[in-house]
Amino acid sequence: MRVFESPALLGSFFLIGVLSLLGCGKSEPLPGPQPYPVTGTVMYAGKPAASFRVVFHPVEKFEGPQFAPSAMTDEQGNFALHSYSKEEPDGAPAGEYVVTFQCPMYVSTGDDDELPLERDRLRGKFNNPQKSKWKAQVVEGENDLETFELK
Repeated sequence: MRVFESPALLGSFFLIGVLSLLGCGKSEPLPGPQPYPVTGTVMYAGKPAASFRVVFHPVEKFEGPQFAPSAMTDEQGNFALHSYSKEEPDGAPAGEYVVTFQCPMYVSTGDDDELPLERDRLRGKFNNPQKSKWKAQVVEGENDLETFELK
């Protein structure tokens, strides 16, 4: 009898394969501190700031690799921060942050082999962490921040 002719053996191989794909319920450890959901809204000149980049610069260093959680605003100026995942918003680690804003646009270099250059439509007005007046505190749990009003 060959191995794959036995229904019991075939079922065992199938079960082992499914369990290995599921990883027995264990997930990969995060490369840094635990993130918590962070959402908010950005207004610019009294209107929703669509397609703005929001960056949270940590005031204190994290354990592990250093990074700045960020997000892009939607058409209503709403955002949800990303730290470790590019696909799904996973938030930001607890702590104090300085917040900066950009409104990126992309300019062709004229060379089809090169990526377009990124420019800030706001000309860096709100993009310097050392000069930013916007601060945010992220705590453990859900964080729905007050609206950021840019003028």
